[in-house]
Amino acid sequence: MKLMVYCLLVIFCCGSILECQEIRVTSVAKKKVTLDEVLYLKIFKKQTEDAIWDQINSRGADIANAEATYDRLMTEGFSFSFIKKLQGFLKQTARAAEWKPLPKEVLEAGEKERLPQPVAGAESSWAVILGINDYLYNTPGLADLQFAVNDAHAFARYLLGLGISQERIYLLTNEAATREKLSKVLEELKGMMS
Repeated sequence: MKLMVYCLLVIFCCGSILECQEIRVTSVAKKKVTLDEVLYLKIFKKQTEDAIWDQINSRGADIANAEATYDRLMTEGFSFSFIKKLQGFLKQTARAAEWKPLPKEVLEAGEKERLPQPVAGAESSWAVILGINDYLYNTPGLADLQFAVNDAHAFARYLLGLGISQERIYLLTNEAATREKLSKVLEELKGMMS
């Protein structure tokens, strides 16, 4: 499996990596595709598997990773390759404990910048993006930054525009960008790749 990991790490050190306190960041994401919607698109809207896959890839899926799901898809005429791709997608997103939806403004801007066709390798690419403006510890000689979070958001929009699914982009900013969270994200990705 071809794996491309895009990393934009904006970490400044002063003797050691600075720890930041946790905050909850809420964001709005598009409604995930359900199994019923997948079947509706195929049976009634006569959409191709590629068109349905594009919906799943861009919006995510709220579909059970169960044998009954795959049996139902097979019964409705979905190809084996589509079912295998969906199964892999559901396994990957089920493990995504550290993943959080991208902020609404990033998603909307990324959608506007989306290329007509995803670039080669987009469906197997992953990104870990960090941007820290406000450091928890005020260390003499280390000033807070102004644009690191904006740059991280811009890079996330760029990757969305290339066709990389939001479920494959980890965006950690300010207080959420801790050494502990980064370690968990990297462990999570390592588990998905093995």
